[in-house]
Amino acid sequence: MSFEEYLRQLEAAIPPSPHIRLLRIESRCFSNVHGRVKVIIAFDDGSELHLAQVVSLEKADPVGKYGYHYQDEEGNLVFRYDNKPHFRDLPTYPDHKHMPDGVGPAYRPGIQDVVAEALAYVASQNHKQEATSD
Repeated sequence: MSFEEYLRQLEAAIPPSPHIRLLRIESRCFSNVHGRVKVIIAFDDGSELHLAQVVSLEKADPVGKYGYHYQDEEGNLVFRYDNKPHFRDLPTYPDHKHMPDGVGPAYRPGIQDVVAEALAYVASQNHKQEATSD
């Protein structure tokens, strides 16, 4: 698979949703099989999901360094998955998940899973707004 094919598969993994207002994919191709990808998904509640990956398609698991950061409309952390090598005591080291109340073990989710998690948050916020307006 080439880096361009990887980008097409990545974009196809993002499910269509009426809550997605903007989808921007930026990439830097270092070679036919190496590159960096940044994805920004803006949702209708003002929240944003930022996905970053360093990719080497020569490996069985092509994703090297990664960070999947989701923030609310005010820029506050909702969650972030990454594999920065800290938190050595976690059983999933170097993978982990940051949340507003701390850091916990977590393996790297698939793109569909992390987008679904963000969409679930958007839906919960929309539900809260509907409940308070009734």
